[in-house]
Amino acid sequence: MTDQWVVSVGHTFYGPTESEETARDFAVFLTAEVDPAAVYKLHSPTRELLANYKTFGASRRYPDEWPPKPGGIWQDRDGNRWACSAHPRLNSYMFCLAHPGDDPAEEIWRRFGPLRLVASISPTEEEAPF
Repeated sequence: MTDQWVVSVGHTFYGPTESEETARDFAVFLTAEVDPAAVYKLHSPTRELLANYKTFGASRRYPDEWPPKPGGIWQDRDGNRWACSAHPRLNSYMFCLAHPGDDPAEEIWRRFGPLRLVASISPTEEEAPF
């Protein structure tokens, strides 16, 4: 995806164009002939979503090991340790001795993140991650 630019005069927008230079030249023309013009880089929801595929705000940056896999031990922002468990064909769930129940990994990230992987083991069917 290439960057796109628009030129505005008040609440009127012209463009988009893929050339920032063309947009700036047109803004100079509009400023001289009409009213002061400004150049803006065009942002779209789709572009933002693609640019932020693994980043949802500074505190929501997913580590490379995400999503969690069974046997992973994660630490939240408060120092609590979370274990990941899942059946191979089901979503990952995480549980912590400091919090009752278990929740989907995405919910844990939303409520207690960011998390970081502190240990990873390959559990067998008889082993528990703690």
